[in-house]
Amino acid sequence: MSTHRTLLNILKTVEYSQTLSDVAERLYISQPYISKLLKETENNYHVTLVTRTKPVKLTSAGMTMINGLQSIVDEENQLKDTLVTNSELHHQPIHIAMTDPFLSSIVSGAMTKYYAQHSERKLDIKLINDLSVVNEADMSNVDILIGKRIRDPHFSQIELPSRQLSLFISSHCQTFDPKLLYQRFQNGSLEP
Repeated sequence: MSTHRTLLNILKTVEYSQTLSDVAERLYISQPYISKLLKETENNYHVTLVTRTKPVKLTSAGMTMINGLQSIVDEENQLKDTLVTNSELHHQPIHIAMTDPFLSSIVSGAMTKYYAQHSERKLDIKLINDLSVVNEADMSNVDILIGKRIRDPHFSQIELPSRQLSLFISSHCQTFDPKLLYQRFQNGSLEP
């Protein structure tokens, strides 16, 4: 546990304790360590956090310290959650759907090259023969759609010249850039 988390727990426990020994007993931390940590912090900020008389009490600086430390701990927790989520997303496969079976050899060739360079990244490729029977849940899980344009609220329709391969990239895909109307496809285009 980090020092500021320990200090936060100590200061919160002071409110329910008579002495620093009570605080130590409740937190399973030695009383000398608690005294040392409080003294170092008080010296560092030139304040008194806890009155040492029985019963021990927080000072206004101690309450301010609790609020500040709680904000730091909350931000750390949010950062950790965000990093874990980002890591999980990185390990999820890129979901690619094709609507044109005649493009399968081109797409599989491009995906084979990509996979050869990025074998740690999984690819999930599926062929959708009939767009009229595809439900919204199936399309919401697609990162890249290759083939005919479809009318779906998850995808923006962009007019492209005929006979040009279209990749529709959803906004939760890392390659998505709302500032680019057209993006040239290269081997590195699907890099995480």
